[in-house]
Amino acid sequence: MSNFYVDWVVSVVPIEELIAADTTTKPRIVHSTIDKIPTSKYEEDCADSATNINYGTYTTTTSGVALSTITSGYGGAGCQSLYIKIISAASSATPNVMVSIDAGSNYDIFIEGVGNWLKIGFAAITIGAIYIKSLSATTIANIEAMDTI
Repeated sequence: MSNFYVDWVVSVVPIEELIAADTTTKPRIVHSTIDKIPTSKYEEDCADSATNINYGTYTTTTSGVALSTITSGYGGAGCQSLYIKIISAASSATPNVMVSIDAGSNYDIFIEGVGNWLKIGFAAITIGAIYIKSLSATTIANIEAMDTI
């Protein structure tokens, strides 16, 4: 028997770029007013089933697609956490991802740019209610997605 976990680790570094008299030199430091680097590590318990962690790669479209289709997760199960990362652009402009948590009625969550990512925790939502798409045909993204049940 095995138990399954996901470690979530994040560091947020506010950057300040200094512009020297020689404008070709631009040293970067931690933002002097904030002077902090918030970090966090959390281990999520996904119980004793490997199927409680689902992963997939996907190229977005302009039509919403259910997360359960992307990660092959069970569409009726509750989703605890969602992770999405933009791996690369699949069209001509800066890639973006829009996320809906009401089966595609509203897309209120948005990330943009290669390397950008999001992690969302949920109290109670079905995987089938989470939809993903891109804003336009020129902002299609190649993504990786992981959900935990």
